[in-house]
Amino acid sequence: MRLLILLVGCLLSFGFSQKLSTAEDEERSKTCGRISNQNAKTNDELSPWTVRIQIKDKHFNPATLVSKRHILSSGSIVIGKVANEEKWKWSMNGEEIDMANCKDNKMEVPTELLTVDLVACSNHFLCPWRPEVPIRSAHYIGPCDAKSSPEGLLIVEMERDIPEDSEYFTPACIPESDISIAIDEQLTSHKAHIDNNQNIVIEMLPTTIIACSTPSDHLFCGELSKCPEGSTSPLIKIVDGVDTVVGFSVYYNDECKKKTFASVMHYKQQLCDLTGICQKTSPGPYTPKQIPPPTEISLSNKFIKLTKSEDVANTESCGKPTNPGSSLPIDLTPWTVNVNTPNDNGYIYNPATLISKRHVVVAAFALFQDKPAKYFEGTAVDLSKCQNK
Repeated sequence: MRLLILLVGCLLSFGFSQKLSTAEDEERSKTCGRISNQNAKTNDELSPWTVRIQIKDKHFNPATLVSKRHILSSGSIVIGKVANEEKWKWSMNGEEIDMANCKDNKMEVPTELLTVDLVACSNHFLCPWRPEVPIRSAHYIGPCDAKSSPEGLLIVEMERDIPEDSEYFTPACIPESDISIAIDEQLTSHKAHIDNNQNIVIEMLPTTIIACSTPSDHLFCGELSKCPEGSTSPLIKIVDGVDTVVGFSVYYNDECKKKTFASVMHYKQQLCDLTGICQKTSPGPYTPKQIPPPTEISLSNKFIKLTKSEDVANTESCGKPTNPGSSLPIDLTPWTVNVNTPNDNGYIYNPATLISKRHVVVAAFALFQDKPAKYFEGTAVDLSKCQNK
């Protein structure tokens, strides 16, 4: 029987965040908007940039990954207009916004009640579980006019990067200043469902650009194929063969299928200044990342006890987080691993706990199935060898 221990820390090896360097931005420009599987058919595979921003541990809001550490969404998910008043309020806590803080079409957004949810993909063989990622900084970019609803975007910087060993997550591209969006043009809304319990989380809806009257030139309108759920609809346009996020809906029009979108292209310079996402998208096909395989350790048939000196060393280090100042679960629980058992679809991932440098504790049902008991590859369990010790 082949059992593997997967060291989750390797899959969750987040790096600390900051503005993209020139080299990081160049790498982003070569991979953004491209999917690894050209024969992909599922929404999960076709939209590896679709994520969510979570408010107060319960409200999921559609968003788009635009770099390995930056998430883009609509400003309307964090800002609401006070009814019948020229005031805005934070959606996270209902507090009134001091409009004096909104200057030059930019305003910092409180991050205490916001996290990034990377589990929009419903196929967990493609995108394994990731913890909720804290947000280092967030900014609203758009008009500072409390007379109307917020018409701008939200750009978020995660506390940690997407892991380098992630084969799934890919950012969408940012549009260039010369990209046009024409009336009757057919685009697609890529969004994650607001309900975390949906079987199919990522939804892709055909969207037709329509004529409409807008108060400013950074807004345009589109009609989706059906009434969407959620606070915003990210809009994707294929430009030179790569998927590019061109807009986020900021409010409904007369009908639920018709929405007004804020243009991403309009805020390209501000996005560059805040995030380092500046370089033009490089043409060309997808170039797979050179990713080392996850660390897998085959279980041994021979049980090797710790030596006395190993046990002393284990006692001194066990139960201590690698980075106690972090708010990420992976830093606070570095002993969390998986024991993987094969099945027809790949592997079943069974949560387990590392209790020494070579010993793992896992529930017994991870190793057996059916009655009478047998191992996962079909071999019967010899119960005569089961001793009460």
